[in-house]
Amino acid sequence: MKKVVILFIIMFFISGCSVKKTDEVTDAEIFASEYAISKDNVFTYASIDEVLELFESGTGIVFFGNSDQDYLSDLVKIFSDLVEEKNISKVYYYNPVSIKNNEEDSYNQLINLLGDNLTIDDNGDGYLAVPSIYFVKNGKIVGYNDDALKMYDIDDEDDLEKFKNDYSENCLLLIEKFIRE
Repeated sequence: MKKVVILFIIMFFISGCSVKKTDEVTDAEIFASEYAISKDNVFTYASIDEVLELFESGTGIVFFGNSDQDYLSDLVKIFSDLVEEKNISKVYYYNPVSIKNNEEDSYNQLINLLGDNLTIDDNGDGYLAVPSIYFVKNGKIVGYNDDALKMYDIDDEDDLEKFKNDYSENCLLLIEKFIRE
């Protein structure tokens, strides 16, 4: 029994010295593991309160996403490369799926702040599409992109490449507009 305890203590010290503690892991590293991109990225996790404040009076880019969507890592990589190329140092990331069912008041407040900048469904109702990207200056939405939803309809490799090129161009235009405003 004494040998087991000594072995446990030795293993604890060895692993404690080489494993990064949870509070030392950056948002960029967590995001990188979720979306399979470089850990040198500009994404930072935001709370719902930070997101609401941004849409009320702040300035920044908000990426609404859900890492459960398999195809999204390609689009995140494209967008990440574009913002880094344009020297954007921070993109807020938020997964609204968690509040849609559990915090209805916060979700409704967010929907109200987004106003006419929502994706429209077949019934003409607006909703917050995931994934989507919003560009905000002083609480005013200066652009948004929900083009990623079109990937659901693509089943041909050539169409996929065309879509990625179009997505890249559209995001780049919005980034440049955000910088100018």
